[in-house]
Amino acid sequence: MRQLHLVHCVDTEGPLNETIDATFQRLKEMTGQGWDSSPENYSALLDEALKTNDPELDSRIYRAFNRETLNYCATWDQVEESVEAVLNAQKAGRWLDDRGVCLPTTWFAMDHFHLGDNPREKETGVFEITRRYREMFSLFSASEINPIEFHFHCQAVSANPLAAAHSLANSLRDFHHSLATRVLKTGRFPTVIRPGFHSERQDLNLLFEQWFPFDFGNQRQLVADEGADERFGDWRRAPETWSGYHPDHRYVFKEGACNRKIFRCLNVGTRLRNLTDCEIRDAFDRASSGSISILAFCQHDFRPMLAGISAVVDRVRAIQREFPSVELIFSTAGEAARTTADAHPEVRLNHNFSGNKLVVDVVQGRLFGSQPYLAMEFRDGSVAHDNFDVVVPEKVFSYTFDEQTIHLENVARIAVGSAGFGGSQDVIYARL
Repeated sequence: MRQLHLVHCVDTEGPLNETIDATFQRLKEMTGQGWDSSPENYSALLDEALKTNDPELDSRIYRAFNRETLNYCATWDQVEESVEAVLNAQKAGRWLDDRGVCLPTTWFAMDHFHLGDNPREKETGVFEITRRYREMFSLFSASEINPIEFHFHCQAVSANPLAAAHSLANSLRDFHHSLATRVLKTGRFPTVIRPGFHSERQDLNLLFEQWFPFDFGNQRQLVADEGADERFGDWRRAPETWSGYHPDHRYVFKEGACNRKIFRCLNVGTRLRNLTDCEIRDAFDRASSGSISILAFCQHDFRPMLAGISAVVDRVRAIQREFPSVELIFSTAGEAARTTADAHPEVRLNHNFSGNKLVVDVVQGRLFGSQPYLAMEFRDGSVAHDNFDVVVPEKVFSYTFDEQTIHLENVARIAVGSAGFGGSQDVIYARL
């Protein structure tokens, strides 16, 4: 029987608080027009009664500002209430696929850096978002169907904490601080990533290609992307496939010879690039024709999620009736992506010390990138990543602790991890 995989992704960013004044400031930036940020005007905005003389502009306003998009989880209590509603629905078997398997969620967790005065009151503790989610999942014994993968936001050149930035140049240390910390603390290397603001420029294309087999960033739509241009998350030239594609090294939106695969993932409950019935029907049509079909949809945890999930599942089930030959499978992002990859042995690492030199061997499988990922925690509590030296390409690597790097007595903990071809992963802790 032909299969369609339904994948639920959440950009896991913690609470977000937007005041009414901030909402009207955003409205002014969009329209060039100013309204008093009064309770009356705010109610009119939610009721789609705040009009301009331009119907097209009004349409844009009410796609961006409505009861769904402005329904923020402004505190951790509200985020946890929303997450626990999803976990309770999973526990009760509210959404089951054709095998009787519950719909999992893949949580793409991030860390916020350099927020300055932090006008949206975001969580700023490194690993704090991930820590809270791991705790919630453990209380519900739900870690297996709620894997935590990796999400990262670049910093703007202006350092504006609210800007939709796309350049790695201002953020590379933060990227490795975040990734190294989660490798050290979780003992797992992420195999799936989502780019911040759904935006992937050439620097991120090459960085992701070093480490992550699967990338759920493609937001190509079948219909015209209203208001789209090249500035923000522009996927208009990307392949329409629901099976994923290998990008080109020089142009991420073109099929090429990169090793990782990029998959489509459309939004639910936002102002743009939302999952439509047309897209769902297209995914079923491709599955019925024999293609592997991965229908992925995305939410943010700073809005309530339960109703949106149920609405998508109901729409998918309704459209499935038109395709009786297609079995509906609920999968994590990693599970679904691995069905499109060639079979490879699970990657396994080993290590030993020769004096002050750490030697790492790939004893099984094949690294996804060109080297393992080295994460170090120092005795002062700081965290860093560094490159290995290559002893035998793809097989043996070394790192020497000395005055050229850091002396071993200053190191508290070492973790070495990697994704493997096919989507496996391994992390080992070096014995000091």
